[in-house]
Amino acid sequence: MLGFQVGFGSGISLFERRRVLAGQVHRLWRGSRSLAVTASRRPSVSVSCRLRNPGGFHLPPRVPNEEHELRRAIELLGNRTQRRLRPEMREALAALLGEYPPTKEIAQQWKYRLTRIAQEEQVRRKQSTSAPQGADPGPVTRRQALLREIEQNLLIPESDEQVQRAFSILGRIIERKDKPTESEEAELQRLLGVVPGGVLTAKRAVRVLREQVASRRRFERWPPFVPLALERVREARVILRQIAIQRSAGAKAAARLKELLAGGYPRNQRVARSWWKRFCLVERLYEKKAYKAMRKELVERTRAERRARAEKRRLQGDAPPA
Repeated sequence: MLGFQVGFGSGISLFERRRVLAGQVHRLWRGSRSLAVTASRRPSVSVSCRLRNPGGFHLPPRVPNEEHELRRAIELLGNRTQRRLRPEMREALAALLGEYPPTKEIAQQWKYRLTRIAQEEQVRRKQSTSAPQGADPGPVTRRQALLREIEQNLLIPESDEQVQRAFSILGRIIERKDKPTESEEAELQRLLGVVPGGVLTAKRAVRVLREQVASRRRFERWPPFVPLALERVREARVILRQIAIQRSAGAKAAARLKELLAGGYPRNQRVARSWWKRFCLVERLYEKKAYKAMRKELVERTRAERRARAEKRRLQGDAPPA
């Protein structure tokens, strides 16, 4: 299946807020998705960046192990995204990555993935230097252990109604400045998987839950997979619109949507509406790209016909009279 795919999981810290984006975009996406922008410096002249897909493309055939080689590969890929490289720079890039990127878009994809890998390595080095092995962290109090347990084991509920219910219960505990009752403990255990022991732990649970909800909303703005074929994009858009309006599109449509999105399915109507908007955007981008390709082919064909007629007239003029 051809398309753009994004990896996401609890073990990925720097990739989790990255999304799919293909084609030319006519607005600026702010926040963690400042992915692409088209700006007009003067009338009829636009500057654009296309096919940026942070975290969603494949890696190059080979990833450099050494830090200086990785930095050099990122630098050369940045140059490749802007222009054609000289022969010696091409050879150096092919030696570092195992293959020379054939297009600027592929160079852009590889550059972002290698940049994320370099950032991950930098974070690991900082963590290893800041917390040396063998150092005694000191005794852990019961309150610290409970706060750490809440941060590590708190689970975000599936539906938005359950999230609001959890916020309501935690808000009552904080307002009373007391421990949760037995019924509240049972409900929090069912919703969040953890039970705060007092006001301080309830505030920490609210903060962690708020961060997780915001991260999930940012993650759900874009679908996990965008097909490359325009027909598949249109089919997925129609099914998503039906789910956004009617909450369900039927078993066959749901199975077809999972096939189109590589197993992805919207969690609720709000997510379906967000994905539908993104697919509308991608469809317009694909249509515009196809129109440009058609116009370019027409221009090239017209030029070839003109050159052929000119060559024919030249040959007729050079021919000796009968």
